[in-house]
Amino acid sequence: MTVFYYFVISSIAIVTLLGGLFAYIKRKQLRNMQGMVLTMTIGMNVGLTSGVLFGVLLQGNLYVSTLLSIMVGTIASIVCGISLGLLPSIEGFMSGLMGGMMGAMLGEMVTKDQADTLVKILLTLTVCSLFLFIILPSSKDCSNTILKKRWYLKPISAFILIFTFFILGNNLNNDLTSTNLNHSHGDSSSQHEEEITLHVSESTFSYAPSKIIMKENKPITLILKNRDSIDHAIVIKELPFNNLSESDSHSHDKHNQGEIHLHTPSNSEGELTFTPLKQGIYTFYCTVPGHSERGMIGQLVVEG
Repeated sequence: MTVFYYFVISSIAIVTLLGGLFAYIKRKQLRNMQGMVLTMTIGMNVGLTSGVLFGVLLQGNLYVSTLLSIMVGTIASIVCGISLGLLPSIEGFMSGLMGGMMGAMLGEMVTKDQADTLVKILLTLTVCSLFLFIILPSSKDCSNTILKKRWYLKPISAFILIFTFFILGNNLNNDLTSTNLNHSHGDSSSQHEEEITLHVSESTFSYAPSKIIMKENKPITLILKNRDSIDHAIVIKELPFNNLSESDSHSHDKHNQGEIHLHTPSNSEGELTFTPLKQGIYTFYCTVPGHSERGMIGQLVVEG
């Protein structure tokens, strides 16, 4: 599980705790209808966010991911609604349950990259839900406040700012991770073109880096480090090459079939050396059934 996923789980926990605290503080100012809106919004957003998260982390085990996301969504709504009364608690409970179910099914169906984007959007909505505690109690006269067109600029602006913050922070984390990998393991093709290492972390279903650059007619040693608990592989098709040699018993090639194929079991690594013969852009992916559909795809660029 990546650092970003830990960040998402921590954010959900913080939103749940703050939601319960704000509900307790504002309980005398909130009407029943306002309390129902609050618990439904928080329960649904938390359920959807955790559902997509657990759905992609536990792909292939929809039963467990659904149970976990339902539990998180309903707990968040109950923590928020317990200070507001029975009706808000019931509405929030049902919303958390439905959000968890839908989120888990969605996380099961999408790829990792798509799930990451959805999680960022849903997490932004979850955090923005806390702003309802500020907006609703101050809106004693809805006709004078909420119905003004300029009022909608406030929540829209808040959503854009928070979403941008999450995107920039996640991209910065990815850039730093890629830079560290390049300096530590020789992944930077501009500095160490003789050796390129691809890393596969646990349950990520992705290569790091996902784009590699080689030089035409220059020997390259490709290393696949698999730190996952399941097997992974890499195949490169339609790339003219020669001088292929393998230095690990786990790796193998299909020279006669015109493709390069490197396979590594769980918690192991393999490598092979070859010389690309033609400039162009090629695709590499994992040949284990279902892995490429989950996002294990990358781009290989051969330069002159």
